[in-house]
Amino acid sequence: MITFELATYKKLGTSDLTWENYAPLCRVNTDAAAITVGAKWAASNNITDLAGFIDYCKSCGYILCAMVLSMIIMILIGKRNWLQMILVSVLVPLLMWLVFYKVLTVNIPLGPLNFLRTLVDMI
Repeated sequence: MITFELATYKKLGTSDLTWENYAPLCRVNTDAAAITVGAKWAASNNITDLAGFIDYCKSCGYILCAMVLSMIIMILIGKRNWLQMILVSVLVPLLMWLVFYKVLTVNIPLGPLNFLRTLVDMI
């Protein structure tokens, strides 16, 4: 089983181990329970950067926050197909919100995009 941490060791510079060093026996789909950063990033940034991002998320709502965060993550992992990055950053958060709102009936904060809720309710 490849864990999230094992998949990020090499990218973070903490070890030369990658998933390729192991023979997978099973797959578990789960989200990371922590925010993991490299030592160089941690030395030049601090927790107030993270706290500022959390405040940004509260005021901008889920969709805008997820768009920005997914774009940042794709840039950090080396993606450079800008059309793909923009499409994924826009469509995935929108579709995820739609599933949560219509299928699971979970009301996720939208911030300035609150009009989407009214628009979707009219359909």
